[in-house]
Amino acid sequence: MKCAALLPPIILMLSACGGGTPPPVSTGASPPPARAAHIPVERSHNRADEGDGPLAGRNADALIALFGQPRLDRREGAARVLQFTGRDCTLDAYLYPPRERAEHIVTHVDARRASDGADMDADQCVVALRRR
Repeated sequence: MKCAALLPPIILMLSACGGGTPPPVSTGASPPPARAAHIPVERSHNRADEGDGPLAGRNADALIALFGQPRLDRREGAARVLQFTGRDCTLDAYLYPPRERAEHIVTHVDARRASDGADMDADQCVVALRRR
């Protein structure tokens, strides 16, 4: 019997030992949380002092009043993402509608240092952006 004839049965036996897909590989970076198109949120559209920091629950107009015009304003599915940049940091605010046909409000923010792009505390970035 030739070795080539044994190869298909060996492959079948070995593939049966695998048992599924490999676990996902972590890159260390955390993407924005996946959100459904409609999220039940009981917050004011212009102000929130709880949740994901001082910006949670604010609408786009409130962010623009705080930081000026965003560097980027883009739509990603149900989300609206506003990016504000300053000398010290960049802040990405993720806005989602809390219910169908509702105004988008901040549900998550990410902040990173301007110097090296490393993650930083969002509250510190908010303070730095308001000083500009």
